[in-house]
Amino acid sequence: MPETEGQTGARQSARFDWERATAHRPGGSLRQAGPLMTAYGHATADLPPDLPVLVNLSDPLQALAAFYGVLAQGRACGIGDARIAASAPHGAFHVIDRPLPTRDPRDMPISRTAAPFITFTGGTTGAPKAILRDQSSWLYSFAQQGIGPQDRVAVLGGLSHSLALYAAVEALHQMADIHLLAGLRPKAQSAAIGNHGITVLYATPTQLKLLAGSAPCKTVTRLFVGGGAFDGAARTQTKVQFPNARIVVFYGTSETSFVTVSDADTPAGSVGRAYPGVTLKTGEDGLIWASSPMLFKDYLISGGTPAQRRDGFVSVGDMGRIDPDGFLYLTGRADRIVSISDRSVSLDAVEREIERIEGVRHAAAVALPDAKRGHVLGIVLSGDPDQVWRHAATLPKIGRLVAVETWPMLASGKTDYPAIAALLGGAS
Repeated sequence: MPETEGQTGARQSARFDWERATAHRPGGSLRQAGPLMTAYGHATADLPPDLPVLVNLSDPLQALAAFYGVLAQGRACGIGDARIAASAPHGAFHVIDRPLPTRDPRDMPISRTAAPFITFTGGTTGAPKAILRDQSSWLYSFAQQGIGPQDRVAVLGGLSHSLALYAAVEALHQMADIHLLAGLRPKAQSAAIGNHGITVLYATPTQLKLLAGSAPCKTVTRLFVGGGAFDGAARTQTKVQFPNARIVVFYGTSETSFVTVSDADTPAGSVGRAYPGVTLKTGEDGLIWASSPMLFKDYLISGGTPAQRRDGFVSVGDMGRIDPDGFLYLTGRADRIVSISDRSVSLDAVEREIERIEGVRHAAAVALPDAKRGHVLGIVLSGDPDQVWRHAATLPKIGRLVAVETWPMLASGKTDYPAIAALLGGAS
């Protein structure tokens, strides 16, 4: 089993803090949210302790204040949205879905215990999983990222997505202002990045593609990209959009947090080497296993295919290989490999191949049942379908191809596969 280990030595802190930073959203801001946090802390202090708390508030400033206020009471808490709240089993959470007044004159006792918190998977292929984490698992990576009080950080997705929540909590903990730009159209997001002098941006590849064509943003010096494949064409396009940014691409999952990190010197096709403190290995079946201080604690709601644990390592079902220099190459997910004409086909690899075709901005591939071949491809794309048909001979059999003007996207910034399946008539 090939194995590689990243560097260690990160600073550790006790718990998430919101000391001097300001959180901004379009039309409002919140600095040192103590009074509002106190209001939410008191509102949940008397709830029965048997259930965790789910924050379902449309205003991200209120949502952050509630999140911090509930954690300060020593209760597990996560930020969701209407979709997550609707999909959760009845009685799984105490739900906060009504905003509170912005001030509470009472003092609030702070729990001496760093309460665990909850994040949610993107739910790209099914109901989101609810994941329980220790605060130390994120505090570890905060010390690695180099964010400081001098920075102005922005995220494009909603706080129900773990990447956006991570960026917000990291910024506030490191005393950097956070700008929450979810809900704005891509051109308005691009304008806000420039107008607010954003220096650090967290985004998914899909979100970055939607920004393409807007005026270049020269203030961004670091761009953290996660949540999907980020190929050469996308990187080139992003470098035009953010000419002064050092682009750092990471591979990770909600269960493992950061796994690998790559930069301009990473070989083509690789997702990089192990993130500091991460030990990687691959099994004979190609499954990727990771061990680190950043692993999740447990599932509250698992659904779908849960992660596997073995001897301190976690695998979420992603497959790949590690070369002799320690670079990881992804080959797809075990549950995204299908049989087409007696040939194993990775749907993830098909998507990457189609997105390399000129005139295609986004592509999603799913399996359609076929009596003769086992399966055929169902393709939804944003771009020129004729270009894909011209390359059809180099691809597995395409059964149906649909072109869309607006790309189906979740709040996380990832492709909405249930919507893709609906466009293709209920594909698997």
